[in-house]
Amino acid sequence: MSNVGPVLDRKQILDGLRPSIIDYLGETEAAAGVSVIFHGVPAVLPARALAHYDTDAKQARIEVRPDWCDYDIAHEVCHLNTWLIQGFGTLKPRPGASQRAIGARLWIENCVSDHVVTRQLLDVRLGLRFCGEVIDAAFFSSCAEWALRMAREEPLDTCEPFDAWVFYLARLVWAALLLERHAEHLRPEQSEAVERFRYWSRNTRPKETEQADKVLKLFRNYDVHTPKGHGAVMSGLVDLHGLGEDVRLRRFERLEDGTFDLVEPPR
Repeated sequence: MSNVGPVLDRKQILDGLRPSIIDYLGETEAAAGVSVIFHGVPAVLPARALAHYDTDAKQARIEVRPDWCDYDIAHEVCHLNTWLIQGFGTLKPRPGASQRAIGARLWIENCVSDHVVTRQLLDVRLGLRFCGEVIDAAFFSSCAEWALRMAREEPLDTCEPFDAWVFYLARLVWAALLLERHAEHLRPEQSEAVERFRYWSRNTRPKETEQADKVLKLFRNYDVHTPKGHGAVMSGLVDLHGLGEDVRLRRFERLEDGTFDLVEPPR
Protein backbone atom coordinates (compact mmCIF):
# COMPACT_ATOMS: atom_id res chain seq x y z
CA MET A 1 0.00 0.00 0.00
CA SER A 2 1.30 3.47 -0.80
CA ASN A 3 2.11 5.97 1.89
CA VAL A 4 -1.19 7.78 2.52
CA GLY A 5 -2.42 10.08 5.22
CA PRO A 6 -4.64 9.30 8.21
CA VAL A 7 -8.06 7.72 7.82
CA LEU A 8 -10.79 10.34 8.18
CA ASP A 9 -14.10 9.95 9.94
CA ARG A 10 -16.55 8.77 7.28
CA LYS A 11 -19.53 10.42 8.98
CA GLN A 12 -17.81 13.79 8.90
CA ILE A 13 -17.16 13.35 5.19
CA LEU A 14 -20.77 12.35 4.50
CA ASP A 15 -22.03 15.30 6.53
CA GLY A 16 -20.22 17.55 4.05
CA LEU A 17 -21.88 16.04 0.96
CA ARG A 18 -25.17 17.03 -0.61
CA PRO A 19 -27.76 14.19 -0.62
CA SER A 20 -27.41 13.45 -4.35
CA ILE A 21 -23.67 12.83 -3.94
CA ILE A 22 -24.22 10.62 -0.88
CA ASP A 23 -26.65 8.55 -2.97
CA TYR A 24 -24.17 8.36 -5.86
CA LEU A 25 -21.41 7.20 -3.52
CA GLY A 26 -23.68 4.55 -1.99
CA GLU A 27 -24.84 3.28 -5.38
CA THR A 28 -21.26 3.02 -6.62
CA GLU A 29 -20.11 1.20 -3.47
CA ALA A 30 -23.01 -1.25 -3.67
CA ALA A 31 -22.47 -2.02 -7.36
CA ALA A 32 -18.71 -2.47 -6.94
CA GLY A 33 -18.92 -4.28 -3.60
CA VAL A 34 -16.52 -1.85 -1.93
CA SER A 35 -16.60 0.62 0.94
CA VAL A 36 -14.61 3.73 0.17
CA ILE A 37 -12.10 4.79 2.81
CA PHE A 38 -11.25 8.48 3.05
CA HIS A 39 -7.72 9.63 3.83
CA GLY A 40 -6.40 13.09 4.57
CA VAL A 41 -3.48 14.46 2.55
CA PRO A 42 -1.48 17.70 2.87
CA ALA A 43 -2.84 20.95 1.50
CA VAL A 44 0.23 21.37 -0.72
CA LEU A 45 -0.76 18.54 -3.08
CA PRO A 46 -2.04 19.68 -6.50
CA ALA A 47 -5.49 17.98 -6.40
CA ARG A 48 -8.10 18.57 -3.71
CA ALA A 49 -9.21 14.93 -4.03
CA LEU A 50 -7.81 11.81 -5.70
CA ALA A 51 -9.30 8.30 -6.03
CA HIS A 52 -7.38 5.01 -5.97
CA TYR A 53 -8.09 1.34 -5.87
CA ASP A 54 -5.17 -0.30 -4.08
CA THR A 55 -4.80 -3.82 -5.49
CA ASP A 56 -2.39 -4.83 -2.71
CA ALA A 57 -4.55 -3.67 0.21
CA LYS A 58 -7.77 -4.46 -1.74
CA GLN A 59 -9.21 -1.09 -0.81
CA ALA A 60 -10.99 1.72 -2.62
CA ARG A 61 -9.98 5.07 -1.20
CA ILE A 62 -10.31 8.76 -1.84
CA GLU A 63 -7.59 11.07 -0.57
CA VAL A 64 -8.74 14.61 0.24
CA ARG A 65 -7.00 17.84 1.09
CA PRO A 66 -8.35 19.92 4.01
CA ASP A 67 -10.01 22.29 1.52
CA TRP A 68 -12.02 19.58 -0.32
CA CYS A 69 -15.50 20.31 -1.66
CA ASP A 70 -18.31 17.83 -2.16
CA TYR A 71 -18.08 18.08 -5.94
CA ASP A 72 -14.42 16.99 -5.72
CA ILE A 73 -15.57 13.78 -4.07
CA ALA A 74 -18.32 13.32 -6.69
CA HIS A 75 -15.63 13.56 -9.36
CA GLU A 76 -13.49 10.87 -7.69
CA VAL A 77 -16.47 8.58 -7.04
CA CYS A 78 -17.15 8.79 -10.77
CA HIS A 79 -13.59 7.66 -11.48
CA LEU A 80 -14.10 4.63 -9.22
CA ASN A 81 -17.40 3.94 -10.96
CA THR A 82 -15.80 3.98 -14.42
CA TRP A 83 -12.93 1.71 -13.30
CA LEU A 84 -14.67 -0.85 -11.12
CA ILE A 85 -18.15 -1.02 -12.65
CA GLN A 86 -18.00 0.19 -16.24
CA GLY A 87 -14.67 -1.36 -17.26
CA PHE A 88 -12.75 1.77 -18.27
CA GLY A 89 -9.00 1.37 -18.21
CA THR A 90 -6.21 3.14 -16.37
CA LEU A 91 -2.50 3.56 -16.99
CA LYS A 92 -0.07 1.67 -14.81
CA PRO A 93 3.66 2.45 -14.78
CA ARG A 94 5.95 -0.54 -15.24
CA PRO A 95 8.32 -1.38 -12.37
CA GLY A 96 11.27 0.98 -12.58
CA ALA A 97 9.47 3.48 -14.80
CA SER A 98 11.09 6.90 -14.97
CA GLN A 99 9.69 9.88 -13.11
CA ARG A 100 9.14 11.42 -16.54
CA ALA A 101 6.83 8.55 -17.49
CA ILE A 102 5.00 8.60 -14.15
CA GLY A 103 4.36 12.34 -14.46
CA ALA A 104 3.23 12.04 -18.05
CA ARG A 105 0.88 9.21 -17.15
CA LEU A 106 -0.93 11.49 -14.68
CA TRP A 107 -1.43 14.20 -17.29
CA ILE A 108 -2.64 11.66 -19.87
CA GLU A 109 -5.18 10.32 -17.37
CA ASN A 110 -6.24 13.88 -16.64
CA CYS A 111 -6.64 14.69 -20.32
CA VAL A 112 -8.64 11.57 -21.27
CA SER A 113 -10.39 10.13 -18.22
CA ASP A 114 -11.52 13.50 -16.88
CA HIS A 115 -13.29 14.10 -20.18
CA VAL A 116 -15.31 10.93 -19.57
CA VAL A 117 -16.05 11.95 -15.99
CA THR A 118 -17.14 15.42 -17.07
CA ARG A 119 -19.96 14.07 -19.22
CA GLN A 120 -20.97 11.42 -16.72
CA LEU A 121 -21.25 13.96 -13.91
CA LEU A 122 -23.72 15.85 -16.08
CA ASP A 123 -25.60 12.68 -17.01
CA VAL A 124 -26.10 11.35 -13.46
CA ARG A 125 -28.00 14.48 -12.46
CA LEU A 126 -26.14 15.35 -9.28
CA GLY A 127 -27.15 18.99 -9.48
CA LEU A 128 -23.60 20.19 -10.10
CA ARG A 129 -22.89 23.48 -11.82
CA PHE A 130 -20.82 22.92 -14.94
CA CYS A 131 -18.52 25.89 -14.41
CA GLY A 132 -17.04 25.81 -10.93
CA GLU A 133 -18.11 22.29 -9.90
CA VAL A 134 -17.86 19.94 -12.89
CA ILE A 135 -15.07 22.08 -14.39
CA ASP A 136 -12.75 24.00 -12.08
CA ALA A 137 -13.27 27.73 -12.58
CA ALA A 138 -9.48 28.16 -12.36
CA PHE A 139 -9.21 26.55 -15.81
CA PHE A 140 -10.71 29.61 -17.45
CA SER A 141 -8.62 32.12 -15.51
CA SER A 142 -5.46 30.19 -16.38
CA CYS A 143 -6.45 30.20 -20.08
CA ALA A 144 -6.81 33.98 -19.92
CA GLU A 145 -3.48 34.36 -18.10
CA TRP A 146 -1.59 32.10 -20.49
CA ALA A 147 -3.06 33.88 -23.52
CA LEU A 148 -1.86 37.19 -22.09
CA ARG A 149 1.61 35.79 -21.41
CA MET A 150 1.89 34.46 -24.94
CA ALA A 151 0.74 37.77 -26.38
CA ARG A 152 3.50 39.49 -24.36
CA GLU A 153 6.04 36.79 -25.29
CA GLU A 154 6.52 35.93 -21.61
CA PRO A 155 7.49 32.41 -20.44
CA LEU A 156 4.74 30.02 -19.34
CA ASP A 157 6.62 27.09 -17.87
CA THR A 158 7.41 26.79 -14.19
CA CYS A 159 8.22 23.06 -14.00
CA GLU A 160 10.50 20.55 -15.69
CA PRO A 161 10.47 20.87 -19.51
CA PHE A 162 8.80 17.55 -20.26
CA ASP A 163 6.23 17.95 -17.47
CA ALA A 164 5.47 21.45 -18.75
CA TRP A 165 5.11 20.12 -22.29
CA VAL A 166 2.60 17.41 -21.31
CA PHE A 167 0.68 19.71 -18.99
CA TYR A 168 0.40 22.40 -21.66
CA LEU A 169 -0.69 19.85 -24.25
CA ALA A 170 -3.41 18.49 -21.95
CA ARG A 171 -4.64 22.04 -21.33
CA LEU A 172 -4.72 22.81 -25.04
CA VAL A 173 -6.68 19.63 -25.81
CA TRP A 174 -9.15 20.40 -23.02
CA ALA A 175 -9.69 23.89 -24.40
CA ALA A 176 -10.63 22.50 -27.80
CA LEU A 177 -12.91 19.81 -26.36
CA LEU A 178 -14.75 22.31 -24.17
CA LEU A 179 -15.56 24.47 -27.17
CA GLU A 180 -16.49 21.47 -29.34
CA ARG A 181 -18.57 19.50 -26.86
CA HIS A 182 -19.66 21.74 -23.99
CA ALA A 183 -19.97 25.21 -25.50
CA GLU A 184 -23.59 25.50 -24.36
CA HIS A 185 -22.46 25.42 -20.72
CA LEU A 186 -19.92 28.25 -21.05
CA ARG A 187 -20.52 31.89 -20.31
CA PRO A 188 -19.38 34.33 -23.04
CA GLU A 189 -16.32 35.48 -21.09
CA GLN A 190 -15.26 31.85 -20.50
CA SER A 191 -15.60 30.98 -24.18
CA GLU A 192 -13.59 34.10 -25.01
CA ALA A 193 -10.79 33.14 -22.60
CA VAL A 194 -10.54 29.65 -24.11
CA GLU A 195 -10.65 31.03 -27.65
CA ARG A 196 -7.85 33.52 -26.88
CA PHE A 197 -5.74 30.76 -25.38
CA ARG A 198 -6.16 28.63 -28.51
CA TYR A 199 -5.52 31.60 -30.83
CA TRP A 200 -2.24 32.56 -29.17
CA SER A 201 -1.19 28.91 -28.95
CA ARG A 202 -1.55 28.54 -32.70
CA ASN A 203 0.36 31.74 -33.31
CA THR A 204 3.21 31.31 -30.83
CA ARG A 205 3.51 27.58 -30.03
CA PRO A 206 3.01 25.71 -33.31
CA LYS A 207 4.77 22.55 -32.12
CA GLU A 208 2.38 22.03 -29.21
CA THR A 209 -0.58 22.98 -31.38
CA GLU A 210 0.40 20.36 -33.96
CA GLN A 211 0.64 17.71 -31.23
CA ALA A 212 -2.71 18.78 -29.78
CA ASP A 213 -4.29 18.36 -33.21
CA LYS A 214 -3.00 14.77 -33.27
CA VAL A 215 -4.58 14.13 -29.88
CA LEU A 216 -7.87 15.68 -30.98
CA LYS A 217 -7.86 13.40 -34.00
CA LEU A 218 -7.82 10.45 -31.58
CA PHE A 219 -10.84 11.89 -29.77
CA ARG A 220 -12.65 12.28 -33.10
CA ASN A 221 -11.74 8.81 -34.36
CA TYR A 222 -12.73 6.92 -31.22
CA ASP A 223 -15.67 7.19 -28.85
CA VAL A 224 -13.88 8.01 -25.61
CA HIS A 225 -17.11 7.41 -23.69
CA THR A 226 -16.85 3.66 -24.26
CA PRO A 227 -14.19 1.51 -22.57
CA LYS A 228 -12.75 0.40 -25.91
CA GLY A 229 -12.61 3.90 -27.39
CA HIS A 230 -11.23 5.31 -24.14
CA GLY A 231 -8.47 2.70 -24.20
CA ALA A 232 -7.63 3.53 -27.81
CA VAL A 233 -7.26 7.23 -27.02
CA MET A 234 -5.15 6.51 -23.93
CA SER A 235 -2.89 4.12 -25.87
CA GLY A 236 -2.57 6.65 -28.66
CA LEU A 237 -1.38 9.29 -26.22
CA VAL A 238 1.11 6.87 -24.67
CA ASP A 239 2.54 6.24 -28.14
CA LEU A 240 2.52 9.95 -28.97
CA HIS A 241 4.70 10.67 -25.94
CA GLY A 242 6.96 7.67 -26.55
CA LEU A 243 6.05 6.04 -23.23
CA GLY A 244 5.20 2.54 -24.43
CA GLU A 245 8.18 1.01 -22.62
CA ASP A 246 7.20 2.56 -19.28
CA VAL A 247 3.40 2.71 -19.13
CA ARG A 248 0.77 0.05 -19.76
CA LEU A 249 -2.98 0.21 -20.23
CA ARG A 250 -4.77 -1.97 -17.68
CA ARG A 251 -8.32 -2.48 -16.44
CA PHE A 252 -9.75 -3.70 -13.15
CA GLU A 253 -11.15 -7.23 -13.11
CA ARG A 254 -13.25 -8.57 -10.26
CA LEU A 255 -11.78 -11.66 -8.60
CA GLU A 256 -13.68 -14.55 -7.02
CA ASP A 257 -13.36 -13.00 -3.56
CA GLY A 258 -15.03 -9.79 -4.78
CA THR A 259 -11.84 -7.70 -4.84
CA PHE A 260 -10.16 -6.35 -7.97
CA ASP A 261 -6.87 -6.77 -9.76
CA LEU A 262 -5.36 -4.97 -12.74
CA VAL A 263 -5.22 -7.05 -15.92
CA GLU A 264 -4.50 -6.42 -19.58
CA PRO A 265 -7.71 -5.34 -21.36
CA PRO A 266 -9.10 -7.41 -24.24
CA ARG A 267 -7.90 -6.32 -27.67
